[in-house]
Amino acid sequence: MTCELAVGHSARAHALREELETTAERWFRPRSIWAAQVTEAAMLLAEGDPGADDAAKGAAARGATLGLPSAQLAAGAHLLVRHLLLGRIAEVGPLAAHASAESSNTAAWAAAAALAEAAAGRHDGARAHLAEYSRRAARPGMWFARGATAMAAAAAFALREAGVAARVREILPPDPDAAILVGFGGAVLGPVTLWTGLAVWTLDDVEAARRDLRAAVAFADRAGWPPWGAIARQCVSALEDPAASLPLGLRR
Repeated sequence: MTCELAVGHSARAHALREELETTAERWFRPRSIWAAQVTEAAMLLAEGDPGADDAAKGAAARGATLGLPSAQLAAGAHLLVRHLLLGRIAEVGPLAAHASAESSNTAAWAAAAALAEAAAGRHDGARAHLAEYSRRAARPGMWFARGATAMAAAAAFALREAGVAARVREILPPDPDAAILVGFGGAVLGPVTLWTGLAVWTLDDVEAARRDLRAAVAFADRAGWPPWGAIARQCVSALEDPAASLPLGLRR
């Protein structure tokens, strides 16, 4: 399921997700039951399906019933991605900051908090969160590294932090056939090349940014993810037209 989702094979991922949930229910594997339901919500959100939020609420409730502490954080991640897609990530800044404080074993929430603060125009706070991301990302074995790198790329773009953008470029290959997933698929953060495109744009490599962002459009279209396709297209337009607005709550 995770492998198919990571390369944008949405129909195959849905079929395997259903199989996973059925098998997990039959043999009562609590974490697998919940993982299947969380991934369904993430896939529906990526596809722009109006049932995504109800699916996320159902997964959170089932996870709580099963006694899984990860369920609450996963529900928070769904809310964050929902606001990210709507360009309203600034509204969930307090959530991201709280989750970062509670989850020192991941750099992802620190990077998300940096992006949210930058989107709200609070650049000092954003830089503090981005510095915390950099400290955590340097540790071996940090959880959800690719999701953290994606959020850091956007935060670096918003803050014009070339050092962080260069690090993103170094550790995240611009694979045109891959997506960014959080864990097994508990959140979908769109095409890899959306985030690498923002990183190289921060570094003023316009040609590389154009290449990556166009690849992100193509991937999102293949995967059947209209919200991510719209975001990638808006980035391409903004790259070509300095007067065009940016998605993801970003500002020039």
